[in-house]
Amino acid sequence: MIERCSNPIVRLDPGEAWLAAFDWMLNLVAATLEHLIGLLGGALAGRLTGHFIGRIYAVHVEPLHFQDLHQLAEWSLIPQAFARNGSALGAVVGLLAIVVLHRKGQQR
Repeated sequence: MIERCSNPIVRLDPGEAWLAAFDWMLNLVAATLEHLIGLLGGALAGRLTGHFIGRIYAVHVEPLHFQDLHQLAEWSLIPQAFARNGSALGAVVGLLAIVVLHRKGQQR
């Protein structure tokens, strides 16, 4: 995790107010980047995992009879559906992991 600066805002001289504002801005940017990395990393991992599981499902659980070619086309899209849902789940898990790591780092 990125180390946080700790400028005391109490009893600032008028010349040091910009330091506190700069410190606050750096902390905001650091927290935003951490959460963005967790969100994108989790979404990517979830998408890849979902696509992999969807392929396995589509190969091994293929139905015996199709009524028409429309059902065959829908069946070929199953890995993408798994990947989309895995991406959403992975993004949530990634954000939760960042929040847990951030709180664990604050307890030290």
